[in-house]
Amino acid sequence: MIKSGYPFCLPTRPWLKYTVLTLLIFSILEIQNTFAQNTTYKPKSQGSFTESDNEQHLIEAPGHEISQNQKKLYYKRILDSLKQHGDIKSIANTYILMVKDKDYVPGYITKDSLLHELLKIYLHLKQPRDIMNTYNQLFFLSFNTGNSKEALEYANQALTIALEHNYSKSAAIIYSNISLMYIKMGDYEKANEFNYRALRVFKELKDTLQMARSKLNIGQVNMVLEDYDKALLNITQARDEFRMIDNPQGYSISLTNIGMIYHNLKDYKLALRYFFEAVQIDEKNNDSHGIASNFSNIGKTYYRLGNLEKSLQFLNQAHEIYQKSDNKSGLASVYLNLARVYTQMSALQKALEYSRRSITLFEQTNEPASKKDALEQLSLIHQKLGNYQLALDIFHQATALKDSLFNIDKAAKISMIEEKYINEKLSNENLNLRYTGELQELKLEAQKSLNLIYLIALIVLILGMAVIIIQFRKKNLAYKFITRKNLDLIRKEQELKKTKEQMIILTQTDRTKPTVDPGEKEAILQRLEKLLEQDMIYTRPDLTIEKLAHRLSTNRTYLSQIINEVFGKSYSNFINDYRVAHAMKMLSDPKIGTKYSIDAIARDSGFNSISNFNTVFKKLSGVTPSIFIKNIDFHDITLRSHTP
Repeated sequence: MIKSGYPFCLPTRPWLKYTVLTLLIFSILEIQNTFAQNTTYKPKSQGSFTESDNEQHLIEAPGHEISQNQKKLYYKRILDSLKQHGDIKSIANTYILMVKDKDYVPGYITKDSLLHELLKIYLHLKQPRDIMNTYNQLFFLSFNTGNSKEALEYANQALTIALEHNYSKSAAIIYSNISLMYIKMGDYEKANEFNYRALRVFKELKDTLQMARSKLNIGQVNMVLEDYDKALLNITQARDEFRMIDNPQGYSISLTNIGMIYHNLKDYKLALRYFFEAVQIDEKNNDSHGIASNFSNIGKTYYRLGNLEKSLQFLNQAHEIYQKSDNKSGLASVYLNLARVYTQMSALQKALEYSRRSITLFEQTNEPASKKDALEQLSLIHQKLGNYQLALDIFHQATALKDSLFNIDKAAKISMIEEKYINEKLSNENLNLRYTGELQELKLEAQKSLNLIYLIALIVLILGMAVIIIQFRKKNLAYKFITRKNLDLIRKEQELKKTKEQMIILTQTDRTKPTVDPGEKEAILQRLEKLLEQDMIYTRPDLTIEKLAHRLSTNRTYLSQIINEVFGKSYSNFINDYRVAHAMKMLSDPKIGTKYSIDAIARDSGFNSISNFNTVFKKLSGVTPSIFIKNIDFHDITLRSHTP
């Protein structure tokens, strides 16, 4: 992670969302082929037709030249006629024809309704493969429109049917699609678990296309975990396999991912070369989504190179394509990158608007990792606008979200899943050797296999012990990191306080000149600042908003309104911020922190109970008071306090 000033400003990975959706489109082709095979469509002139076995009805797709309203009327008449005849199978085939008709644009709600009607028919007919394929279509539709929760439910429904009826290849494709969902949602442990499930099946089936897809997915997880050597190995293998089977779409996706690896390694010129090569392939294949994702990547890369004009050019082109397709995930990433560019150009109001838009869309598409990046960008913008308190509050939100995503145990489990797959692969290869030679050779190979198993078991045991020890150490390091982060936060708040005091002195100097009276609101804020900074009124446990309002010679309604408008928070959160900051200072003081108990410090900071103190402290700092004080290096703090 890269730290840039205060607060933290971390780079996002928009490539991940683009590649996930493109891979999903790529994977759905396999399902759609199966979907089509279960109907009786056959080519005829400009369209297609379908026949049922009993009282066959010919259904012909309308030509390209008629309008959308005419198409709706055409399909309505066909369905009314089929319903009168009670021809259920032909009705189902008509629904499929409507969904697959590329020139017919009914919209998400209508397509969703059509697929649910189709699902009812197949459930009535008890056709498991058709039911599974319909769930897959619903999954793809929900994923493409940003409905992640529904998409995952549909995928699990399809997977249940595939496993019950032993549809091995279909189950493996669904595993692969579910892994893409978890990559998008930031759960990389589950993503790799489903990736390796899919890869096992595809290796047994010797399906080169799907093996390449799985390697591409695994490479994505490696990239997110910043293991770029493994990522490059897996994605390069996938690229070569796509090229071998002449699959231009998979080849283009691989180029995009390789470009992002070099982008993350800061080799921006090499990254651009891969992106532009991918764009050429996408333009040749009329792949608008691939073009948009690569334009966005190119725009981000030019931003890193400092060429803001070209960055805006490509980002705006990507925005136009995503807007036409109503791709919320793609739009959110473009908005975030536009916010970065306009921040760099000091067009802060534009940056503010784009940053807010991206946060809204990331919430809708359930992408917490990207939302964290957008919150950090919004915090930076408010810092540059001089809204220091608001910037700090937003940064707290981003930090809380980051801490919920960061999990050392998950990273270790992902590596263990990979090791488990490799060990299983080695074991299977050794087992196969038993059947390849004479009896004497079999005995010799069996002994070697047994020795290898003993060796692997010993290695696994050693690795397991090492992982446990490393995890304990990493856990302690993580706690120390959080503690240091909060101590740095205290120091930054003190610096902000000094800056604010200097600004007040300058403002008071300016007030000697004849100016307009700032009004009662400013007077209350000045009195409030004195009570908090000098009198430390927040240390009184019985302090209520009514009592504070009385001390300020105002009423609770007006005071609550001022706190909400100026500081952007409620009264209780406002006072608790001061109390926790006061407690942190006492806990980190070498004299006070080692002398007094946590309970005493909590009450001295204004908390009525130790339980309330623990809850509020952990909410604002990320750790409990006991862990915080346990990870403080008092010797280091003492040395810093004596440093000029």
